[in-house]
Amino acid sequence: MIKAGIYAAESAVAGEIVRILINHPDVEISWLYAEPHAGRALVDIHHGLIGETDLRFVNRPRPEEANMLFVCGDAEAALDFASAEPDMKIVSLVPVQSQDMVYGLPELNRKAMVRGALRAAVPSAEANIILLSLLPLAKEGLLTSDIDVSITLPSCLVSDSSHGISQKEISDALCSLQPGFASKIRIEADASGQARVLTATVSVDTDLNIGELVRLYEEFYDDHNFTFVVDRIPSPREVEGTNKCLLYLDKADGRVTVSAAFDAPLKGAAGTAVHCMNLLFGLAERIGLSLKASAL
Repeated sequence: MIKAGIYAAESAVAGEIVRILINHPDVEISWLYAEPHAGRALVDIHHGLIGETDLRFVNRPRPEEANMLFVCGDAEAALDFASAEPDMKIVSLVPVQSQDMVYGLPELNRKAMVRGALRAAVPSAEANIILLSLLPLAKEGLLTSDIDVSITLPSCLVSDSSHGISQKEISDALCSLQPGFASKIRIEADASGQARVLTATVSVDTDLNIGELVRLYEEFYDDHNFTFVVDRIPSPREVEGTNKCLLYLDKADGRVTVSAAFDAPLKGAAGTAVHCMNLLFGLAERIGLSLKASAL
């Protein structure tokens, strides 16, 4: 049984992690730490959990009582725990620049996480959705023109100052598949989105026709469990409350446009964190992540 601790557990993403883990068959939440809330009931801070758990916030982190740690909102704390607890498996919910941390995008670095890695740092939701839109092209070395990105941020990200779009983070990840990648990435973002769903359109030049592009994406994501190519622009309701990313491809005037959508607190954060944990422990990827699908 995995015994998990959660640091900075007052955060919204920590609440999403709790909601996943309380029904995960291989995980027991050992402790949750949030300094201002020591002794308070978890349900006082994270609503919707009455009757699901009687956990309370502890007065100090207790790594000795866990073999898995989720660190929310604090990159320095993730590095400190990694240094002090060399055998602890850690997933940081903040991107961390460290050779000891695998970049925690399962669709890119699954092999590294199942082959002995101890730690992973989850990408920002914005980097996550952009990369999922581009990875199949990068694998084939096809990202040779400027890339245009338009992102519509949900309110949960607009109000969260820990989120942001790092072009270096995106470029570094693409370089791992397409060495020498140096295309300019132009990103526009607006805050007119819904409460939870992050959407993006990503366009780039290509000589491939739409049939070849669809086959390329379907083959790349064929053995991945949460990213799917669809035949229409994804509706926010198709991804809300799930750990799925949906991608729709279209081509016009020599450019392919990828329309992507996912639930930002889940696929963009907590769901990917639990996905990384499953990989670090050698579990089936979907364990605990077959989340509720929305009705259209």
